[in-house]
Amino acid sequence: MKILMISDTHGNQQMIHAMVDRSNDFDLTLHLGDSYVDTNLWIDSGIPLIRIPGTWDSAYLDPLIDNRRIEEWLGWRFFLTHTPDIDANDLPEDMDPYQMISQQSCDVLCHGHTHEPMIRFDNNVLIYCSVNPFGDATGLINGRLLGFNLNVF
Repeated sequence: MKILMISDTHGNQQMIHAMVDRSNDFDLTLHLGDSYVDTNLWIDSGIPLIRIPGTWDSAYLDPLIDNRRIEEWLGWRFFLTHTPDIDANDLPEDMDPYQMISQQSCDVLCHGHTHEPMIRFDNNVLIYCSVNPFGDATGLINGRLLGFNLNVF
């Protein structure tokens, strides 16, 4: 299974269109927040998508929308969140990322927010930070369109 994971698109339409086109090469796209409405193009295009809001989104304060969630693929438990830590805007029912790691309630924690790509282990949980493909005004970083992809076998 090939998963494209992105975050922090922040309304950059050129980059969003480029990432939607790239999504066709993947089985699933994960958008880890900021901005929730940026994902409407994926939905309108019929591309398989899971999205969560970021802390800048009004959707983050909507109790009917999951700010954090667990998904399972091929026996791996993925914890999807915009922030790697608790946030002042969290709702009372939002899961605590630290507890998810310390209790090993997931195998992989995927997040955005920091605008820094990162992969590391903590308490046998893979922490996987989405590349913020926002880059400069063109949506490029050093001339390249970036996004993380994750292959689950």
